[in-house]
Amino acid sequence: MRLLYLEGDPYGMRFLSGTLTRLGVVHEIVRPGGTLPRDLSRFQAVLVSDFPHAALRDSEKLLVRAATSGELGVAMIGGWKSFGRGGYAGTDLAALLPVELLAGDDRVNVCSGIVLEPTPHPLVRALDWSHPVVVTGYNRVQPAQGATVALYGRIIEGTPEAIHLSAGRVPLLVVRDGEMLGGRTAALSTDLAPHWSGGWTDWGQRALRIDEDEEVGEEYASFVMNLVRWIAGEDTVRRPLPEWTEVEALPTLDAPPPLRVGD
Repeated sequence: MRLLYLEGDPYGMRFLSGTLTRLGVVHEIVRPGGTLPRDLSRFQAVLVSDFPHAALRDSEKLLVRAATSGELGVAMIGGWKSFGRGGYAGTDLAALLPVELLAGDDRVNVCSGIVLEPTPHPLVRALDWSHPVVVTGYNRVQPAQGATVALYGRIIEGTPEAIHLSAGRVPLLVVRDGEMLGGRTAALSTDLAPHWSGGWTDWGQRALRIDEDEEVGEEYASFVMNLVRWIAGEDTVRRPLPEWTEVEALPTLDAPPPLRVGD
């Protein structure tokens, strides 16, 4: 698989590109102001992350043409320059996504955190959800007709003495298999890098060092691999992860008293 990765946040790029590199996913990075390849036939998927619509220029037509032909899967990842705030509402690329966008500032920062809640979708069902994952923000979107929600989020509410999860759920990962509109598409409305990613980047019992200063958890890496494989039309990950080397066990700390969280 070969991946085209459009990224507007250089710090966030360290996490996602570093993970892709360690997992053996060949990818080409384009930053705002850079030039997108004219020949997209050598790519099977594209990730768009914190990449403002204005930076696409005429390349949007190439992306849309490749996606609608079924040759290219597309995923947009949340952030301050993604979805509505990135200027994508009402655009041709937005019409391919499995969500409906708001025009303007669609960011929602949640200081208390949002607990991820998986569905049986193959993109997420094989991951280890026995340890809750918390993110801290998202872009507000709504699932489009015919789309499937793979991940929801429940906001942590209450006081330190009485914490509970919200009754309502936020759609955080919405997908569409592409049978009607071409290639597979996905909209992850939270982020895969700080600060919205919260503890997601550390998710898992083992850590993988991606450069001298950063590491990610094995379940996070599994999710990233599943996401890019799914939109590329490939099978999702089964343990063990491919090319998973130099893995370190996370340190075990004395556990604090249990915190009761009511559903």
